[in-house]
Amino acid sequence: MIELTKQEVENEYSVKNGYDHDAKVIYGDTDSVMVKFGCPDLATAMRMGAEAADLVSGKFIKPIKLEFEKVYYPYLLINKKRYAGLYWTKPEKYDKMDTKGIEVSSTCPNMDYADDRLSVEIIADWYRMLSRLVYSRCSSTGTSRALKSMSSL
Repeated sequence: MIELTKQEVENEYSVKNGYDHDAKVIYGDTDSVMVKFGCPDLATAMRMGAEAADLVSGKFIKPIKLEFEKVYYPYLLINKKRYAGLYWTKPEKYDKMDTKGIEVSSTCPNMDYADDRLSVEIIADWYRMLSRLVYSRCSSTGTSRALKSMSSL
């Protein structure tokens, strides 16, 4: 099912079909699939995620159904079960900062102002800086391939 999802999403959401970017499935396991659509805003990402879930669900044998759940932006995917990002279920305001498999310090700059839209940009800058640091460190150990796509957050 993961391979079918990957094929359908990447074939449909592509430059050749009139989209600005080619969608890329960046992660998939038994119960989730993460897609990078390359779209310009959260509302578009949410709409495309819901459309893709419906498109792929139509290919599955009933009662199997893929459901759109959330958007992570910004998002740092280090590897399986190691990530951090802001978790959005509506485009107006993020729900929480979600992390798994990494330690996040409570001294992150401007976390006291996390409700302010501007601080989301500050947090995004923090993630960009962190991803460059992680990328640089991994590059020196010879494991940079897995992180190259994340270095451009």
